[in-house]
Parts: sequence; structure tokens; C-alpha cells
Amino acid sequence: MARVYMSQIKNNPLFELLYTDTDSAFTDKSIDSKLIGTKLGQLKLEHDFLKAVFLAPKVYGGIENLFNENLIPSTYIKVKGLKDSKLLDFNSLQKLLIKNNELSISNEKWYRNF
Repeated sequence: MARVYMSQIKNNPLFELLYTDTDSAFTDKSIDSKLIGTKLGQLKLEHDFLKAVFLAPKVYGGIENLFNENLIPSTYIKVKGLKDSKLLDFNSLQKLLIKNNELSISNEKWYRNF
């Protein structure tokens, strides 16, 4: 049933789909407010990006339409497997769109010893 519901978002001619995952979708326009809410079956609006970069599945970030007390927009970065996304900023992520650019981040992993 969830796939059928998501297909309404994925195949909608009213907006362009920028990125999608199992339970999320990013579009270039606002989604109908009737689809967003807290009721069962409604979508949850988590981010309203002014500018965004989508590099790979579960690797994206954006500048949000939220501002702090100094009128600086907040950013959101998601990188699968990276424990602390504060190690990255939006500009670093955006530079990865340029061919042959690389970014190296050390990420400490803990393993359980049985």
C-alpha cells in the first residue's frame, strides 16, 4: 500500500521529483497541504530547502528555509554511515558535484567483541 501512495508523489506532473527514498520525497514545489499532517497516511514535512544537493542514496544536504536569531539559515546534512553530520557543511557537499572532487572524513566505528 505504501508503494501505491508514494507513486502519487513520484508520478505527479505538477512538480519535479528531485530525490526519493523508501519513505521520503523531495520536490521542487510544495506538496498539497491535504497530504501533509499528523493523521494516519499523511506525510510529515521535515525540511523546506531553499537550496539542496542530492549526491547518492541517503547522501544529501540543504540550506533550510529556517533562520536562527542572527538571520543565518540552518542547514541539514544526511550521509549514511556518518555518525556526526556536523563534520560536513553544505558547501563541502556542493563541491562534490564537480567532477574529480573528493572529500575525506574520518569516522570512528565501534565493534562489539563477542
